[in-house]
Amino acid sequence: MISWEDLDHKLREISQLRSLFVKLPRVSTPYEVSLLKQFEAFQSGGSVLCSREATFAGLRVLWQHADLPALLKAFRKLSRVLQRDRDVRTYAAVSHKLIGPIRRVRPGDSVRGLNDLLNAWDPMGVAGSVADEYASYSGGLLTLLAHGADARQIAEELTRIVSERMCLEPAPAREYESAAAIVAWYHRLAQARG
Repeated sequence: MISWEDLDHKLREISQLRSLFVKLPRVSTPYEVSLLKQFEAFQSGGSVLCSREATFAGLRVLWQHADLPALLKAFRKLSRVLQRDRDVRTYAAVSHKLIGPIRRVRPGDSVRGLNDLLNAWDPMGVAGSVADEYASYSGGLLTLLAHGADARQIAEELTRIVSERMCLEPAPAREYESAAAIVAWYHRLAQARG
């Protein structure tokens, strides 16, 4: 029988390993690379068919890079069967919902600007060596901003990301300061687009 102390020790080890794993750069496996090549061939017109796995891998990469127009273009090319897939449909529905607000705040600037702000936030301290470490959080933050989130709500989301996804200790002042900068940046872009 395991004691509470042993269990606590094991949970701490698991938490430390998870924190280390989150900090390590993501490297695609050969299988993932082959799926992405299949998706790219489909996307460029070199292939008429694309497997579900390749479609999902390709859409995920487009989502992570916030290339919503390319994601929707690829979705329109998919077979009806793949378009009805729940995961694929979710990517398309959310992208369609976001693309309007993002276009209103200059698509190129929004992705680049938000990535720069997330790198300045940098709770893991890796932005100097990994330029797009936090890019996967852009979609969720842009959704909140498009729905009128204020600095407090963005700070809550950043805090949740730090504690739940990165398994790190949040720094409320850092999260709020970054959230305020993100909201101010978003409003400036919206006003510039006017």
